[in-house]
Amino acid sequence: MLKSEHFVCHYLKADRVYSRIGIAVGKNNGNAVKRVKIKRQVRAILAHGMDWSLPLDIILVVRPKYQTSLFEEEKQELVELMSLLKEKNIEK
Repeated sequence: MLKSEHFVCHYLKADRVYSRIGIAVGKNNGNAVKRVKIKRQVRAILAHGMDWSLPLDIILVVRPKYQTSLFEEEKQELVELMSLLKEKNIEK
């Protein structure tokens, strides 16, 4: 498990040659419209900033502190978290 200020990342090695990812946004993040917007932003970040060749199953939990208005800062934090995940996976 990896943690940052706005994200918690649970991961498990898999027998595939690609990654699968689930995004969890709880009701304490806001109403349905805001939660959908958060998921769209996170998907956009992951589409450009993730190495999908890692054999991992990942659950990405978005913490209530996440702010949709601070997209660039949130993007930088998630990209750093995913690179940390890649380093941990290479070490094992």
